[in-house]
Amino acid sequence: MLELAGKVAAVVTLVVPGSPADQAGLKRGDFFISVNDVHFNTSTMKDTERLLRLGNGIRLGLATLSAGNWEQAATVTINTSRFTEQPVYLVKTLEGNGKKAGYIFYNQFAGSYDYRILEAIGSFKSQGISNLILDLRYNPGGDVSSATKIAAVLSGCRADDAFVVYQANKNGGRRTSTFQQTMNETSYGPQSFSDLLGYRAGVDRVIILATGATAS
Repeated sequence: MLELAGKVAAVVTLVVPGSPADQAGLKRGDFFISVNDVHFNTSTMKDTERLLRLGNGIRLGLATLSAGNWEQAATVTINTSRFTEQPVYLVKTLEGNGKKAGYIFYNQFAGSYDYRILEAIGSFKSQGISNLILDLRYNPGGDVSSATKIAAVLSGCRADDAFVVYQANKNGGRRTSTFQQTMNETSYGPQSFSDLLGYRAGVDRVIILATGATAS
C-alpha cells in the first residue's frame, strides 16, 4: 500500500498468465485505489481485503500518479473462472558483460509439472549459460519430491546422498531421506534418479530469489 495526499493505493504484484486478470489487461506494477467502488482508507481496508480474498468477480479502480496525487484512470472488471495454473511462468535467457544467465519464474512445486521444470532447466545446457536465476518469490511450496528433482539437476549429487532430514518430536524421532527415496514419495515422473542426469545444465552458480512468503 502507498499513501499520498491522504489517498491510499495498492499495487498489483503478480498477474497469473491466462487468468481473468491477465485477460482484463492488468499488469504487474499497476496501481488501484478502489475495489467495487470502495476506496482504500484506514476504515475500509479490512473490508476491501476481504472482498479480494473471496474470489468473486470484482471491479478495480486503476490509478495513476499525477503531481503527487492519485487519480483514478479506469475501472477494470475481473470475472471469475476456473483454470489450471502453470507453475513454470517464464523461461528466458539474460545477457550482459559477455555472460549469459538463465531465468526461470517457478511458482509452485507441482509434481504433475515436474517434466516441465526439468525441461526448462535442461534447455539452458546448449546455450552456454553460466548462471541460473530461479525465481521463487511467489512460490508457496508444494511437493518435496519436485524440489528434490530440481536440486538434483542443479548439483552434482548422487542418488544415495541425503536430501532432507525429517525431525519430529521425541516420539516421532528423526529420519533422513536420500534423493532417490524422496523422489519415490510421490508417483510423479521421472522417478528414477538416473533419468534426471540428462537435464543437468552444468551451470556454475544458482541464484535463488525468495521472500518471507516463499515456502520449501
